[in-house]
Amino acid sequence: MKRKAIQIFSILGLVAMSCQNNAATEATVVEASFNVQGNCNMCKSTIEGAVNTCDGVDMAEWNKDTKQMMVKYDSSVISLDEIDQRIANSGYATDHHEANMEAYEKLPKCCHYKD
Repeated sequence: MKRKAIQIFSILGLVAMSCQNNAATEATVVEASFNVQGNCNMCKSTIEGAVNTCDGVDMAEWNKDTKQMMVKYDSSVISLDEIDQRIANSGYATDHHEANMEAYEKLPKCCHYKD
């Protein structure tokens, strides 16, 4: 009887620990939105491409009408600041980072949102 009780508690403990691990993993997935300057579908392709290639990013979508970037990412792999910086490095200003001017100058003319 005592042995059976130990086995049952051991199994319950293992099940409880595995549930906690899944909850911790899911908790690191974060959704965020922020402004990114841009004009057209070429901008959209470049902006999203700068982020969708990052490890830890599940989804990145930029709306050219609202200038809003929506991202879903694993915060244990990449930070929002790193995502933001990658966009700025591709030539587009965000809420938190100025555009890399060298990259901005290389963008097609239709993507020059400062003109």
